[in-house]
Amino acid sequence: MRTPTIRLAMAGVALLCSTAMANAAEVKVLTAGALQVAMRSLATDFERQTGNHVIITPTNPANVGKEMAATRFDVVAAATPTLAELDEGGTLQAGTRSAVARTGIGIAIKKGAPKPDLSTVSAFKKAVHEAKSIIYTDPATPNASGANTQHILTNAGLLDEVKKKGLQDGLTTGREKIAKGEI
Repeated sequence: MRTPTIRLAMAGVALLCSTAMANAAEVKVLTAGALQVAMRSLATDFERQTGNHVIITPTNPANVGKEMAATRFDVVAAATPTLAELDEGGTLQAGTRSAVARTGIGIAIKKGAPKPDLSTVSAFKKAVHEAKSIIYTDPATPNASGANTQHILTNAGLLDEVKKKGLQDGLTTGREKIAKGEI
């Protein structure tokens, strides 16, 4: 398990190093969604190894195109569907895409609420059945988490149940609703 992590870190460092040659003192990184955590870690390592400064601009996956239109970035870290769309539109430099990190799907619960058992597929199904309400992301959002969640729920035979007791919403507003105990 450490080997893929080391490979991802090295790929990220190599990517950052290659862009730093054009701008040795400062590397501007646009990062979307869950990739922010991975990019911050890679940036810290890169800065320590090279002495160059990394400026990270986090954004919502839906805003990547707008951010790129407003500012020049050396590195863009976003979900594969977002990068594919930018690549097709000619926004990215051809042949420069590289996998940097892989993220998973998370489950959030209100602080202080009992944590559901998600250790097995049957435990996950039981937790969904017992949930009073569920919020989930739109599969059409450019961050891919909604599409991945829909795929997981479909494979588990839970999509219809989640739709009946669930609410489709964005990640930010969804987290707020969970924190307030609304969902």
